[in-house]
Amino acid sequence: MKNAILSSCPRGLRPSGIVKVSLLLFVFLHLFAQGSTQTKDSSEPSAGSYRLRFDDQLSLSLDLQLCGASDNRPLRFYSESRWKPASGSRLHLFLEHSENLDGDRSFLSVRLNYGILRSLRLDDQNEQRSEVVIPLPPESLRRENEFVFSVTQFPRDPASGTPCTFIKRDSFIEIPYSEGESTLDLSQFPTPFVDPHSYRPQKVSLLVPTNTASTPTLQAIALMAANLARQAGPQQLQFTLVRTIDSADAPLIIIGTPQEQPELKDQLGQSHFVTERGEGKGVAGSDEKLGESEGLVGVGTAARGHRVPILFVTANSPAGVLVAAQQMLGGSTKPKGAVARISETSLPQRKGPRDWAGFIPPSSRFRLSEVTQNDLRLGGVAGQAGSLHLDAPPDVQFLAYGHEMNLAIRLASDARPSQSLTVHFNGALIGRFASQQVFRGPTASVTVEVPARLLASSNVLKVGWEGKTEKDAGPAVTLLPNSEFYLPRVYRTELPNLGLLQHNLYPFSLHSDLQDLAIVIPDPVSADTVALLVEIACVVGRLAPSEFLNFQVRRTVEASRSQIGACNIIALSPQIAGDSIHSLFGRWQPLPWIDSLKKLPRVQQQVSPWNSSKWVLLFEANSVPALQEAVRLCFSDKMLKQLTGDSAVLLSTGPLPFTVVRRQIVEEKLYLMRLEAWMREHWVAMPIVLTLVSAVLFAGLRVALGNYRRAQATRGSIQRAT
Repeated sequence: MKNAILSSCPRGLRPSGIVKVSLLLFVFLHLFAQGSTQTKDSSEPSAGSYRLRFDDQLSLSLDLQLCGASDNRPLRFYSESRWKPASGSRLHLFLEHSENLDGDRSFLSVRLNYGILRSLRLDDQNEQRSEVVIPLPPESLRRENEFVFSVTQFPRDPASGTPCTFIKRDSFIEIPYSEGESTLDLSQFPTPFVDPHSYRPQKVSLLVPTNTASTPTLQAIALMAANLARQAGPQQLQFTLVRTIDSADAPLIIIGTPQEQPELKDQLGQSHFVTERGEGKGVAGSDEKLGESEGLVGVGTAARGHRVPILFVTANSPAGVLVAAQQMLGGSTKPKGAVARISETSLPQRKGPRDWAGFIPPSSRFRLSEVTQNDLRLGGVAGQAGSLHLDAPPDVQFLAYGHEMNLAIRLASDARPSQSLTVHFNGALIGRFASQQVFRGPTASVTVEVPARLLASSNVLKVGWEGKTEKDAGPAVTLLPNSEFYLPRVYRTELPNLGLLQHNLYPFSLHSDLQDLAIVIPDPVSADTVALLVEIACVVGRLAPSEFLNFQVRRTVEASRSQIGACNIIALSPQIAGDSIHSLFGRWQPLPWIDSLKKLPRVQQQVSPWNSSKWVLLFEANSVPALQEAVRLCFSDKMLKQLTGDSAVLLSTGPLPFTVVRRQIVEEKLYLMRLEAWMREHWVAMPIVLTLVSAVLFAGLRVALGNYRRAQATRGSIQRAT
């Protein structure tokens, strides 16, 4: 059976070379075509145990509070894809509750994935802090798990206040596990290379291409690093560059053509490079040859003392490599099986300015469903889930009028509390509603005006009950997805300003998918250059506010106005005040020359010489390794918060700021939005406005009709005279 075969090779390759490359890829495909979804190993899987603390790995900032006659709280946690829970798993709960609960009628129930684990009595024995150990059946644990803690509680004295039970934030889950073989299927990507639900630091190996690696291949490597760093979540992803497959001790990624990755070609015919075997796996290719713009992706394992998962992205041409990488990372349909042929990309539509993931939409009017897809529990909940974050880009400026929220609310039970419902915005009380008046059942809708003085780029909305405390939070309140917000705003800031980089890489992330960003790397290509590119790509991936990143990569010799003139630019120069920068950007204002600082790395931000609406971020150091360290230092959390001005010398103790160019105001005025907000705020003036508009239109019409009559009379006089 024939599979996809390389149809062309780079110029200068002899016919014998073409045959060799075709045969190698044929063997490669033949091996992967027999893959299955799981590799069996005769060796015993490694065993271990992991502990997930509520306050650490599960990010619970306060104790879980369950108040009232009945209440419940969900708590989600995840297991890594390679972890297989074993017997002996336990939930360690530390809890306490209000005094004088009736133990005959008060109970705490614990469910896991809709199955009941245990129901325990709430009485004098566990009134003070107590530990309860609950066994967890291994067969009940999945990749995504959810505990539901439910209470039914009644005080002996009804006048003693609202009863509450507290599950302490230092509770934890302990799960023994065996670490088995990964499921190798492209539809499961990014696992097992990156697990988005992992609670521990993750590591990936990358096979370094040859020094002849093309720019599209380097761009594919950078996109892979950036998007995997984005998907790794809060745990920073560490890339390790290796020169051989056998030296990889972590999941390995190989990107490039067979000419750019000779190590891959050498492994194709060797017996220790194995793939999964079995039924049901996709076979790449057919009798047709692989086209120039087509790519090939696949997963397998390298058999050594332990199996290392391998992802390869290859093609006949560098353009095909880039197409395959883009489709793997952002395509609307994921490839399936062990090997897949990529013929075209189906990338997501380009996002508009400030359409950032996790932020309020750029339009002034939006619904909660556009911010989060789930119902949001606010009142009566401790921790992060008890508030709604309404964040905006750093250049936002809210208007001085017109801000309003219509909150659709649902109570956890049909009982209407006697207290008033309160709405807080950024710590200030902006609404108080008598529950007996607004609730006609478990749901209600309240409209709240938001004072403009409270609005900022970072905002927090909280809903609760008047007079309630942390020890007595009151019944739970859920904010429904059809809640509406109207927050009219414009955008205005002064640039350049390095201090704004901490806000999701602004202004380079104005378009969140970074399609208008170009990273310019130094020549020639080397292992150090690839390491530098991966470093800056991981930084971009962690900071950019998008689910898929698709920026460009260019070498210094390729960077020109025609290539990247319409892009924001991050330029990396291994020379301080070198000629390459002057030849690239022309009129570039360098830092003042100070002898004691001349060898230290630096960063500058200035307007692009080719486009007044785009910006350049320039890193300079004395070598490529020093440049990589400068990038790492600049984008550390500590340094980002200290950056000011448009330029800085990067010291280990902090930045030394400079201002070398004049700032300019960058703004979007949005006149129609201003008019709409003004008319909503001053609706009383609408009759006067309409009267004035009508009068102006009527006067204009009278003038036009008068001119028309005079013209007709003049025309009639001329005709009678002739």
